[in-house]
Amino acid sequence: MKTNYIIAIAIAAVVLIIDLVTDYKLWLKYRNVVKKEGSVKHKYGFWLRLAGLTPSLILGHWFLSPVIGFAYWHLFDGILNILMGESWFRIGTTAGTDTAQTSHKIITWLKYIGLIISVTLLIIFK
Repeated sequence: MKTNYIIAIAIAAVVLIIDLVTDYKLWLKYRNVVKKEGSVKHKYGFWLRLAGLTPSLILGHWFLSPVIGFAYWHLFDGILNILMGESWFRIGTTAGTDTAQTSHKIITWLKYIGLIISVTLLIIFK
């Protein structure tokens, strides 16, 4: 595996860990407070996540970037759900991706299909 791909994966992993820790801490802090926008404001996290993942996506080029993107989405949602005591497959209610998946069920299927296809292509064309 190329060095830049290893660095891309490492950067994405660090961003994922930071993202999970910060969102989980916010959830713990506000979990018993009823707020219109939910307990975690995902809008600010999106921009930080984008800034953190940009180097990873650049280093991954077209080849690894889809895997990084889909894997990040799955791992973030699933791990955060587990930390909150929910099912891995639970769809949240506050993030834009959550509301899109709730109102358009096909997005959830495309999320899984995208991960499967991108990993399969990575394995085939490595």
